[in-house]
Amino acid sequence: MRVVAMGDAAHAMSCFKGQGANQALADGPLLADWLRRAAVPSAVRGFMREMCQRTEQIVRASREAATFLHCPDVLGGGGGRGTQDFAGVREGAVPAFLEGLRAEGIGASLGAGLDGAIRRKLEAEGDAYLPPGGEEEEGCGGDEVELASLRAEALGCASGGDTAGLRRLPPQAIHGAKDAGGRTCLHLAALGGHYHSCRYLLTESCLPHTALDASNSTPLHCACLSRDRRTVHMFAAISKGDAPCWDRNKDGNTPEGLASACEDEHARKAILAALK
Repeated sequence: MRVVAMGDAAHAMSCFKGQGANQALADGPLLADWLRRAAVPSAVRGFMREMCQRTEQIVRASREAATFLHCPDVLGGGGGRGTQDFAGVREGAVPAFLEGLRAEGIGASLGAGLDGAIRRKLEAEGDAYLPPGGEEEEGCGGDEVELASLRAEALGCASGGDTAGLRRLPPQAIHGAKDAGGRTCLHLAALGGHYHSCRYLLTESCLPHTALDASNSTPLHCACLSRDRRTVHMFAAISKGDAPCWDRNKDGNTPEGLASACEDEHARKAILAALK
């Protein structure tokens, strides 16, 4: 009897990235997809390979988060972590502020009330705030430059079908990325016919398949230009009933029109069939 491990049995992770259930749920459709297109031995090998590639970085990040969040240095200071960071608090005031949180019983046991309790504590400790125009504002400019660089990297990964590269990027880099034509990472991955990158952006990054670029084209329009049947079929299947995905763009083209313009007869018939 053959047993295939998936979910927590294959890639258990801590709760500190909020990805355990997400990754487990993604395994089922992935295995079903492989079983549809290959014999069982090949399907299992392909599934295990793709599952491991998808989850490796997330498992590592969740373990690093668990180590950091439970490390005594985070609250106690020293031990190789020279300074403590706490958003909204001056560096020198952090140890006293953390000691005040402990004394007042403000911790993870408060659950959803933790943020509010910390906010009230900060409001009561006025001298703990960073001064206006201080180091926090100086850091923001650098953060914006770094985020712009990450978004440019995300667009490049999407254009080239670099799914592994996309997985290494933070969500805000992928979600806010648009090129000069207003195209998202999902538009660019669809335009290149990068099926697996599109799947990742749809199912794990949750980019909207109804997004419009500057020409009023959706990822479905872009997929029809790629001539990749699987990518077209995927977008057509999830776009049923979503009028913007089937409307004309500013150039007057519908997805069917773009598919019909393909000069290769075999490819044209395959793409038109995938749209149905």
